[in-house]
Amino acid sequence: MSLLAVGVSTTRTRATALNIALALAVTCYVVFFRDFSEFRVAFLTLMIVWSSSWCGVFLADMLLRRSRYDVPALLRPTGGAYWYRGGWNLVATGWFLAGVLASALFATSSIWTGPLTAWVDGGDLSIFAGLLVGGVGYYVHARAQGLGRTPGAGGAPARAEGAAPAERA
Repeated sequence: MSLLAVGVSTTRTRATALNIALALAVTCYVVFFRDFSEFRVAFLTLMIVWSSSWCGVFLADMLLRRSRYDVPALLRPTGGAYWYRGGWNLVATGWFLAGVLASALFATSSIWTGPLTAWVDGGDLSIFAGLLVGGVGYYVHARAQGLGRTPGAGGAPARAEGAAPAERA
């Protein structure tokens, strides 16, 4: 489904078959050639590298918008208030990637140890680095661009960059 979500032109059957083949190959490698328990812990530890940054950006966006989203616009495939630049919010994506990088620099696992973990005597501060860099960076940048300011006295959430005014029912 991820292939279809990012716009790769294929059938659902082919995407599922590719996913099954990749999952089977990784599973066989881990079970027969590596210590499964160690690999699982390392995998889960490294998931923090991207998920902490994603959570930071998401929480900052919710704070800016006061958790008020235009649901029909979220479900619109093209155009709409959340379409941004071809479907990508470049500010959010940039701060997400910056958070991933910061998180990776402070990550500690059997597969990867970030170069800045020596500053904290080998500790793993990846979750805090990802949340802070991704979340605070996006919040400050998006706030400076006007996201979250309520236009007029109506109290409606501010619309996305370049978006048309939301239609009211």
